[in-house]
Amino acid sequence: MSDNEMSDPFETLKDVTTPSPHAQAKDQALAAGRAAFAGAQQQSASASKGKRQG
Repeated sequence: MSDNEMSDPFETLKDVTTPSPHAQAKDQALAAGRAAFAGAQQQSASASKGKRQG
């Protein structure tokens, strides 16, 4: 195998600069995360816990 085949394909990504996120995109992502968390909390709270025997 050549050096190119043995090298890590992600090695080239370390030098890539990423653009800063737009404020609106950040707000949308946070809102989606909060909504998903709230939905999971509601499901957890309404889930049947079962009955205790004895």
